[in-house]
Amino acid sequence: MYGRSVSTTGNARHFYTPDRKGLFPGYPPTGVRHLLITESIIDTVTLQQHLVLPDDTFVLSAYG
Repeated sequence: MYGRSVSTTGNARHFYTPDRKGLFPGYPPTGVRHLLITESIIDTVTLQQHLVLPDDTFVLSAYG
């Protein structure tokens, strides 16, 4: 799980669960020719929800 603060005060802007591992949503499957790397999980999910991606394209989050 991941969260992001909408408050502009304080230092806590990103919230992650403890012991997080790996990449979101995971390593690209074999056969991927185009890899879109985003800054955050929210960006990745937004692209996945609003774009129709070809089978050889994958979106991966770099965790900002």
